[in-house]
Amino acid sequence: MIRSRIFYIIGLIGLFLFYMFCDSYTPFAIIVVLVSLTVLGIVGTAASRSKISVLIQPKNNYMTQAENRKAEFCITIKNNSFFPISAIVFDVEFQDLSEKHIVKRTIKTAVAAKEERKIYTIVTTSHSAAIECRVTRAMAYDSFGLAAFKLKNLTTKAKMIIMPIMSDSSYLKNQQSSYIIDSDKFSETQKGDDSSQVFEVRDYVPGDDIRKIHWRLSSKQDNLIVKEYSKPVNENCLVLLETGFGAVKGEDRKKIGDQMLSVFMKLAFELIESEQEFSVYRYSEQARRFAVFNIKNFDDVSPAADSFLSERFPEERNISYRMSEIEPELLDKQIYYLYNSACSDSQVIECLPERFCAVDTIPAVKTRRKGSAKDV
Repeated sequence: MIRSRIFYIIGLIGLFLFYMFCDSYTPFAIIVVLVSLTVLGIVGTAASRSKISVLIQPKNNYMTQAENRKAEFCITIKNNSFFPISAIVFDVEFQDLSEKHIVKRTIKTAVAAKEERKIYTIVTTSHSAAIECRVTRAMAYDSFGLAAFKLKNLTTKAKMIIMPIMSDSSYLKNQQSSYIIDSDKFSETQKGDDSSQVFEVRDYVPGDDIRKIHWRLSSKQDNLIVKEYSKPVNENCLVLLETGFGAVKGEDRKKIGDQMLSVFMKLAFELIESEQEFSVYRYSEQARRFAVFNIKNFDDVSPAADSFLSERFPEERNISYRMSEIEPELLDKQIYYLYNSACSDSQVIECLPERFCAVDTIPAVKTRRKGSAKDV
């Protein structure tokens, strides 16, 4: 902008000197036209800036991780005025929210009157991440670049979540656990063996257990009716995500995060498919307390993963587990504890209480129930 002003002033001085030392009105006419266009451009840009809107959006809110996958954002500039803008300059920042490092870029474009223009900008990552794109400054310039006007009608930031590839192992604990024997909640889509609740009734088929015959209803029908019993589901299940691996830096820490989320997503989908409503707990270093997410369906999984990817992690080992020991509301729950053996104290894992089902998120290591050497 300073360079444009210098060149503009030099040009005007040159034209004025040429007019002074030549016997022609042409330089004077040029000066008048140039100054008029300059004033018109500045006034028009100033009047139009309130009618220029800027919207920043991710191409997809969530997408699955792949090697060097691109996080793509779209900046939409809409000029609702009748005056064209010759230059709009954006200062854009990209940041993985779990890290301090920021990537900065400057984007320059022009937009005609009554035009909508889309600009796509990308960053690449080989790990799961919460990538935030921010517009820190948006300026509109006149045609000569002499005056700059700040745009106010803009969306300043947007976020894209890159999810890891879901683990192909199974981590679901045996449903005959003592934690659900006394459950008062039953599946709405699956039958089971709990005789205290009837799931449905149907016609008798040879081979059915005669103890399941509904004699009272059968006496009112012309054929035998059989009861199908309900399946109890766990109401107290909880998934505890360990976050105490902030001491690990760089690519190794990102790899641990990928592994943690990969296992969590698989376990969450297994729990949802078995109709178990559950909660996700992880210790938040910024809030100094647990961040809690109640999961009822598949749509609830992504916000929990988003929160996990958007925070920097503490350096204390097993901090989520240690904090859970002082939370009274967790004392009677069945807990899936997702940890990483490379960043956890082995003595802590060996001394986990009975209600903890420890899941090492390092690949090829499956769930092991407390007190048993058998893989589930």
